[in-house]
Amino acid sequence: MVELQPFNGEVSLHLHQELNNLIFIQGQPNVNSGYFIIEENLKYLALPLKAGDIILVKPGVKHNLVSSNTKQNLKFFVFNNSQSDYQQEESSDYHLMKKVPWSAVDIQVRFNLNPILINVG
Repeated sequence: MVELQPFNGEVSLHLHQELNNLIFIQGQPNVNSGYFIIEENLKYLALPLKAGDIILVKPGVKHNLVSSNTKQNLKFFVFNNSQSDYQQEESSDYHLMKKVPWSAVDIQVRFNLNPILINVG
C-alpha cells in the first residue's frame, strides 16, 4: 500500500512511457480522501477521490495523486503491468515532468457519491 503525506500546495506531475497503472483508493466511505490530478489540453484538472474508486492510467498521461487536506494521508494500492522502480530513475518508467502550483489546478465537482472508475489515456 502507498500512503501519501498531507498535501504541501504543489503537485509534481509525472508520466510513464510504457507502464499502465491500476490504482485502488482506500479510506473511509463517503469522504473525499484526495485528488487525481491530470494535465488535459494544457489545463490541470483535480478529480475528487473516495474509497473504492479505481483509476486506470495509460502511458503518456501526466498525472499524480494528492491528499485532500493537511491532516490525513491518502492511501491506495497500485498495480503496474510491468516492473518499475520509482527510486531508480535511470531504469524506471517514472518520469517527473513538471511542478504545478495548486492555484493553477481546476477542482472538478463530483456528483456521483458511489465508487467510480476513472480511465485516462
